[in-house]
Amino acid sequence: MRKFLAVVATAAIFSMSGLSGDVNARTASPSSSLSTVEPIVQERTLPARRTRQRTVRGERRRRPSIGAAYKRGGRYYARGGKRAGRGGARFGKNIARGKPIVAGKELGKGAGGLGIDTARGTKQVGIGTLRAGKKAGRTTRNAIRRVVN
Repeated sequence: MRKFLAVVATAAIFSMSGLSGDVNARTASPSSSLSTVEPIVQERTLPARRTRQRTVRGERRRRPSIGAAYKRGGRYYARGGKRAGRGGARFGKNIARGKPIVAGKELGKGAGGLGIDTARGTKQVGIGTLRAGKKAGRTTRNAIRRVVN
């Protein structure tokens, strides 16, 4: 669309200024050269753009599963334990090297990582519980609607 408009605009400018390759266009008045450009614009009307993006059957957004949140929570818990273990390993290595202050720092970093990942895992377990409750409520509602109707 932009290329088309740029071509039409440059054609109009060249024809008005008399810079086109046609010898007769240089001697013609600007109003007569504009009339030759107008039919091009009127012929090439493009359709209006769609406002929403169309989706294919397999590309619909799907509701996330309940188990996915619990699975993600388990991964966070596991990662937190690894971080704590690595902090403990670094602590021992630095103590052996005679650097107790650096050792304490590394142990604290591992413990902090454990706390962060445990909190993230707990959040995911909460999300899973929320989804389970919502699904139970929806299922109960739909069952009652079937009975009533």
